[in-house]
Amino acid sequence: MKKQIKKPALQTGVTKKRLRERTAELLEAHAVSIAKRIKGQKKHDKGNVGFKQTPSEVFVFLVIANEQLRNSYQEKFKNTRNFKKTIAFETVEQLIRYLEEYQFPKTSIFLAIIDHFFENVSEEEQKQGIALMQKLQQQDPAMELIMLSEQHDSSSVKTNAGYGLVTYIKETDGDSFKQILNCMIVAIHEQNKIRKQYDTKKMLKKGSIAAGIILVLLIVIDYITGAQSATGNGLIGVLPPSVFGK
Repeated sequence: MKKQIKKPALQTGVTKKRLRERTAELLEAHAVSIAKRIKGQKKHDKGNVGFKQTPSEVFVFLVIANEQLRNSYQEKFKNTRNFKKTIAFETVEQLIRYLEEYQFPKTSIFLAIIDHFFENVSEEEQKQGIALMQKLQQQDPAMELIMLSEQHDSSSVKTNAGYGLVTYIKETDGDSFKQILNCMIVAIHEQNKIRKQYDTKKMLKKGSIAAGIILVLLIVIDYITGAQSATGNGLIGVLPPSVFGK
């Protein structure tokens, strides 16, 4: 039997209207991210590929201040089948600058695993941390955020924080890395669906514009043809004498 992927728990009470609004927000975020990802000056090396869920390149960013923990996660990812390539940073600021500098494919998928650096800190430090996460979200609103936390009761919960949708993973759990991988696979699947919806919407919009142009041309041709028939003089007959300097 095919093993089902367990999705992170979502907050309850979501209406159909809110789901439609959320889909529109995700499509808008996708458009903003595409525009920013192709702006960088340097072309980035190829990301992770070979996924069943998507043909896109997947880029995995680690933001962990503790060097030992950061290196540990990188080694763990090297031993996975599909997530061997990771780009690691000490701070969110470094990640933001990196995203601004490099150019990524339009169809790329971004996943960020971030140690909850503004947990168990002063109120001022917490505000600074939230501000940084908001800046990251503005830089790439479609990026999937996975936060390693010590405080969340649930092992894996997805919630709407003040800086976008975030999946929190309880860092103290023994199988936290497995949960991270599970959340990443779910995120890839969901992001691929959004990309397909975006491409379909874009194609329909182009089709509507093309249809409108064709309709206008048909109306113009019909008008000229009707005018020719009415005057019996051809196209010249429907133009005013002033056109010929008379």
